[in-house]
Amino acid sequence: MSYQGIYLLNTLTKLLEGLMEARLSKFAKLHDTFAPSQQGPRITRQTHDAIYALIATIQVRSQYGFPNYCGFFDFFTGYKSVHRERLGLTLKNYKITGNFWHLLKEKSQSVRVGVLHALIGQNNEVDILSGLPEGS
Repeated sequence: MSYQGIYLLNTLTKLLEGLMEARLSKFAKLHDTFAPSQQGPRITRQTHDAIYALIATIQVRSQYGFPNYCGFFDFFTGYKSVHRERLGLTLKNYKITGNFWHLLKEKSQSVRVGVLHALIGQNNEVDILSGLPEGS
């Protein structure tokens, strides 16, 4: 059996994360760092838009007798495989520096999660040594 952790935060920290995400998204849009097909982080593009585009493409291509090839990627391990130091350097290369950069770096440097399980004490915490916490 495999267990996967989630990241639960207090309301103030979630507010701070929301502000940071909005600021990074604005920067990414301004500097055109999103791939044209990227859906998730864009306010005007959502997952159902990608599904609609896929279905429409299949229908049109099938109508003209063209074969359809489709691939799906599982990004299940995406957060777990982020190299924290490289993430910090990438942000710095994009000129995201100063207090904001230091805050992001500090937030991702030491990640600890609590373990909730009937057979484990309530105050036990575990260090997450690689990747980023999911749910945050």
